[in-house]
Amino acid sequence: MRVAVAVIAVLLTAADARAQQDTARVRLDEFVRAALVQNLDLRAAAAATREIESYGPGARARFDPLLSLGGDPAAASFGGQLTGAIPTGARYLVGTVAPSLMPGEPIYPDALVASMSQPLLRGFGLRSSRSAIRSVDEGIAAARARLARIRDEVVESIALAYAVLAERHRQEAIGERSLRRAEELHTRYADLRSLERITEVELITAQLGVASRRATMLELRRDRQDAQDALVFAAYGARAADQLASADAVLLPIDTALAAVDLPAMSDAVSRAIAQRGDVEAARRTVQRMRYQSEYTRNSSLPAFDVSAALSSTRLDSAGRARNAEGRSRETEWFVGIEFSRPILNTGARADVERASATEQQAALALADAENVARADVRAAYRDIELGREHARLATEAAQLAVRQYEGERERLRLGLTDIFRVLQYEEQVSLVERAEAQAWLSLTAATIRYRTAVGDAATGYLR
Repeated sequence: MRVAVAVIAVLLTAADARAQQDTARVRLDEFVRAALVQNLDLRAAAAATREIESYGPGARARFDPLLSLGGDPAAASFGGQLTGAIPTGARYLVGTVAPSLMPGEPIYPDALVASMSQPLLRGFGLRSSRSAIRSVDEGIAAARARLARIRDEVVESIALAYAVLAERHRQEAIGERSLRRAEELHTRYADLRSLERITEVELITAQLGVASRRATMLELRRDRQDAQDALVFAAYGARAADQLASADAVLLPIDTALAAVDLPAMSDAVSRAIAQRGDVEAARRTVQRMRYQSEYTRNSSLPAFDVSAALSSTRLDSAGRARNAEGRSRETEWFVGIEFSRPILNTGARADVERASATEQQAALALADAENVARADVRAAYRDIELGREHARLATEAAQLAVRQYEGERERLRLGLTDIFRVLQYEEQVSLVERAEAQAWLSLTAATIRYRTAVGDAATGYLR
């Protein structure tokens, strides 16, 4: 389905008050790119993501090898050990050992040792300690996906604030046109009153029309200033104060064209949203993370069944060499053993498994909920665009008819077939209908922005 590009013109007049103000023409991408760096919510989310990413190296730190060096200078003996663990749960030691384990005893090469201890039931396979690492990795991926979703939402908020500012400018322009029309009537009736061709009541009616429209202009100008501040605060965050240094500055949006959007089939849009939205991806990653945690928890509930092996080469002293018929200076030994242990009741481990299973189920339900939220967002934005197009078309048609009706009533006033009170009523109707038209186009613009966020595309064009 194709939609013709509808241009929302921001019609501003050179009013005296506006002429004295600094006007800056601003583009949407300027604010979006500033928000991607300065927006407070996005910066907080990025900092939280970096904190979570730091757990990745921490989870692998347990497998960092440890090098120990020592010696006995008096005996000119020096040695060292390399110890550590691998993700299967095995622990290893390669190096030299001292004959005593007393604290502070230096390591010197009385014996060269290579040993390893590997859990069997809790080691090999998916239930090894690798599950804990994968769980952390999935948690990091989920945090990054949530950050991507927040980025989309921030871009959406900036685009909406920009569209609102454009609409507030248009509302202000509509109010200025209405004021000019009322002032025109007032000027004409003041001249007629000076010639005593109309009554004072008719002149008062014209004055009242001008006064009410000036009051409306104050409200419209305040709304425009509020929208401008909201956009600047959302985009620049802590640096917003620098952008608001001039209280009289006017930000004039120039990206006021409603870009066409091709709506695919509803099912295709929903599938696309579920496939690429950050919040759905985060929920999906969380489910996988909970599965890895469950595997690791079930792993720790199994009986301990370990196999150990060691190979050592010990230096013999003079007495040992004397007892050795071959006169070897070193003696080599090897060792292989197994160990089995299990708590009798193991109630704590069973409770941990049950808790992990419940957490995994909760994550699966959260994923289903995230997918439903994506479906609802797409369907709502889809409907808003389809209905908004027709609403905007009808609002534009109504505005054109209201202008023609007002012009006809002005002609009737010139011919003396009506009075100024009725003309002002028609003029007020023109203003109301034009303002409703501006709101209709704003609603359509907002629906288009929300659709891009709903399918996960809001920030795509700004991340190059």
